[in-house]
Amino acid sequence: MHLVSLRTKRYSAVVRRFYERYPGAVKINHKVVQEPLDVWCTNKRLYNSINFCLVHGGLEVLGFHDGPRNLWAHQSTLPLVQQLAHEHVLRFDGPYEASPPPTSFLNRLLARVFGT
Repeated sequence: MHLVSLRTKRYSAVVRRFYERYPGAVKINHKVVQEPLDVWCTNKRLYNSINFCLVHGGLEVLGFHDGPRNLWAHQSTLPLVQQLAHEHVLRFDGPYEASPPPTSFLNRLLARVFGT
């Protein structure tokens, strides 16, 4: 999976635009949000959250972990990201390939010995 790193101070504006383009389930701190958009989509609420994700069609299209400064978008949303960058709502880097999970020393040793 390839991700695009996003930088902005206008978290609610970015999230709102993504939600309008890619409607779906929203989770804040691992809980599905049932409130209206105007209630949960504020800079204060997002800034005080640790985890966030927007799931559209079974795919996480926007999210962060450890706060909104770590905001990312899925590569499939690159046209919207580019449009928001053109409008000076955000800046972006990437897309980057998500790093594979770390393997243990034993797994690396077995793979080297047995070629698996």
